[in-house]
Amino acid sequence: MRAAVEAHPGSETTRLLQEEMNAVFSSLYLDGKADEMEPIEAFVALLRFPRFDAIGADGDLMVRRLADRLISVDLLDQAAELLQYQVDNRLKGVARAQIAADLALVYLLDRRPEKALGVLNRTRQAQLPQTLDRQRRLVEARALADTGRSDLSMELISNLRGPEVDRLRADTLWQAERWQDAGEQLERMHGVRWADDMPLEDQERMDVLRAAIAYSFAGDQLGLNRLRSKYAAKMANSPSGAAFEVVTRPIDTKGVEFMGVVRNIAAVDTMESFLTEYRRHYLNSDRSGGGGAGAVGMADAAANAS
Repeated sequence: MRAAVEAHPGSETTRLLQEEMNAVFSSLYLDGKADEMEPIEAFVALLRFPRFDAIGADGDLMVRRLADRLISVDLLDQAAELLQYQVDNRLKGVARAQIAADLALVYLLDRRPEKALGVLNRTRQAQLPQTLDRQRRLVEARALADTGRSDLSMELISNLRGPEVDRLRADTLWQAERWQDAGEQLERMHGVRWADDMPLEDQERMDVLRAAIAYSFAGDQLGLNRLRSKYAAKMANSPSGAAFEVVTRPIDTKGVEFMGVVRNIAAVDTMESFLTEYRRHYLNSDRSGGGGAGAVGMADAAANAS
């Protein structure tokens, strides 16, 4: 195809070759056949496609799906390269704002929050679909928190509600060492979960431990006692039972064991829980009708907007 385009760009044979190559690449990147290739091989193959820009909206969708696969195996530089090209050269309007949010998320995962903020600032628009605006706010708020601007982060999401927002608030307050607020947020997130018959999941147990630590650092013995009375039964026979017993001891008895649990909790990356909530709400949902966007399961409507 490359030789035909160079030698006889206007011929019927070249046109047919282009159509056939488009069909081959569509089967690879839209029908899932590229999933049988190594991610880096799929990345290189797409870059070598000589008339990639001619594919149009289908090509944009190919990029988004491949970018998500690259993200899933931590090939963040390659994912950023694909998405950055789309933002700089391919897309306009809402579609550009959507892919910019994906690109900003990649930069967050790559520990480059300033780059994430730069992408969002360059693609800011006055009128965006509500879900997309919410998506971009969450990414921007996380980037602000990661650069030490927790007040701006909290202000940006102050009028938003939802589990993914609650998660971000808790992480931001914890990161800013606003211990009283962090403890209350973590406790409030799970409502009356302590009273039902279902065992706590891993993330829930982690949140309870973090809430106890936050109350302890805040000197809130009443909050610590309340948390212990609520969750003692659920935590006792769980993998976190011993840690819970340590972190809910009276504040004035904190010692080596307490600080050991704190170090273990502090070592847990909150980006993973943020990404879990983000994927659930913005990367795997139906995008029809101008909803949220993302590299995973990007809607055809988003691609057509380009």
